[in-house]
Amino acid sequence: MALSLDASDQKRALEDDPHTAVEGFLDLAREDFSYQPEWWQFGINENGDIVGFVLPVVFNGGAKEDLEEGTIYYLGVLPEYRGLGFANDLLAQGTRTLQEVGVWQVFCDTAVANVPMISAFKRVGYRQYSEPWERPV
Repeated sequence: MALSLDASDQKRALEDDPHTAVEGFLDLAREDFSYQPEWWQFGINENGDIVGFVLPVVFNGGAKEDLEEGTIYYLGVLPEYRGLGFANDLLAQGTRTLQEVGVWQVFCDTAVANVPMISAFKRVGYRQYSEPWERPV
C-alpha cells in the first residue's frame, strides 16, 4: 500500500503500524462485501516471484435475480513489475473469478490520479460510465 499510486493507500501506510492499517482496510471489506479466501489471486512471474495480487468481491445486498454484483476490491502490482502487463492479467483473472461466481455486473472504481489502473480497466474491456470526480480531502 505504501507504494500504491492511490493517495488513500499511501495515507493508510503512513500510520504507525502498517500491518494494522492493512488489516483495518480488509476488515472494512467484510462489512460491505463477501468473498471466499480462494478468490485471492497472486500474480507470479516465470521465476516464481510474487508480482502482485487481486481481490475480487461481491457486494452484500447487491444481488439481482440470484446474480451478484461484484467489484475488484483491490489490485496491486509491485513497482518493479509495473508496466509489464501484470495488472492486465490480474484484473482479467479477478474479473473471471467474478464471472464464475455469477455476477450480473462488475462495478469498479479507482482514484482519478491512478491513470495506470484506469488504463488497465480499459485494456481488459471495462467501460467508463461517468466523468471522474475527486472527493475533497
